[in-house]
Amino acid sequence: MRDILSLANMALFPARAAMCQPDLSKGNLPVTYEEAVEELVKARLLLQAQAPFIHLASITSGIINQINNLLSRPTMQCSLILEAPDLPEEVKRRIGCMKGDLAVLAQLVRLINADFHGGPEDNTRRSANEMVNLADLLEYVRALAAHRAEFKQHMVDIAVDASPARIVLPSPLLRIALINLAFNGVDATPVGSVTLKGDILPDYVEIHVTDTGHGMSPEILTQCRESFFTTRLSEGGCGLGLWTADQIIQSVNGTLEIHSEQGSGTCCLIRLPLIT
Repeated sequence: MRDILSLANMALFPARAAMCQPDLSKGNLPVTYEEAVEELVKARLLLQAQAPFIHLASITSGIINQINNLLSRPTMQCSLILEAPDLPEEVKRRIGCMKGDLAVLAQLVRLINADFHGGPEDNTRRSANEMVNLADLLEYVRALAAHRAEFKQHMVDIAVDASPARIVLPSPLLRIALINLAFNGVDATPVGSVTLKGDILPDYVEIHVTDTGHGMSPEILTQCRESFFTTRLSEGGCGLGLWTADQIIQSVNGTLEIHSEQGSGTCCLIRLPLIT
């Protein structure tokens, strides 16, 4: 009987480790053959349930690598075109904007890959935190938003007002959330301003993304967080930017408040717990 229990426990512990749910602190070990078999059956069922997700992770990794490969080709072509002599200024501007958009897309793909898989030095994946300068973070977002305004030919003044203090960013995907909100502000403001403001309070970090654009009616405001809801379908909008930002912020225990009035612009207020 003891040999059987030993074999059962040897088979059980790798299964628990694979589920990332080891619990040996309470001496919670099977003491009879029947209990050991019952634990093994439970572990096997859980592992079988996880198998599709493990397969999906593998597929996702392959897709991300393929996207990176595909992005490198048009980026190289844009660089070669920009080197051509006597290129008209308008063509040069448009090709430059296209190259910039491709670079942004490639960086966003890398951020998603880093958050999903983690780096070689990061085995905890999503639990890893990143120390960033708040002002530098918002300046990074401002530069991308300015590039988008140039591409859309919107006369938008984009400003940053933030403390240079360093904060802990709980997920690299928060950059994507901020970029989405800033891009929404630019898209809604043909002429006007977009302001990125960051404040560090005793218990949390506040980030405001404010625009002086079209604003939203009460009806649209109640629907704007829904996936695939968009008022810019004719302009290529897919209705995932705001929804994605909201989901990312919620995933790190943050909140997103949206205040808007039609004709007066929109303010998105992000609150993130202050991590020390």
